[in-house]
Amino acid sequence: MFLEHITVFATDQILLLATSNFFGGVTPPDNPIYNPSICGSGLIVIANLFIKITFLIAGLFSLWKFIEAGFVFINSEGDPQKVAQARDKIMMTFVGLLVMVASFALAGIVGALFFGSASAIINPSLTGVGTC
Repeated sequence: MFLEHITVFATDQILLLATSNFFGGVTPPDNPIYNPSICGSGLIVIANLFIKITFLIAGLFSLWKFIEAGFVFINSEGDPQKVAQARDKIMMTFVGLLVMVASFALAGIVGALFFGSASAIINPSLTGVGTC
């Protein structure tokens, strides 16, 4: 009898959870790659994401190279060859960072001169007949 009441109670609770909206309403997010209401979505967004991820990876790589060169410099124990090797790593990493920054600056300058907006090349949008 007692076991029967527990079974009925458990079954009622499961049915109540199954029929009620226990977790609430979930609406799917908008598609970040293609959204017709946003000008220039699709291929432009993918290219922009690729450029941002590439620069992020390059920045993390340069941080790693700075740390690695620091360890080589610390562990050189006064050996001129290892000190020169660490100095060269630091210099080449710095030059790589300058190239990254210069490419953004050059894209901004060219965009401002030819398209009237410094972000025209860095953050492009396509417009045409019947679009935004």
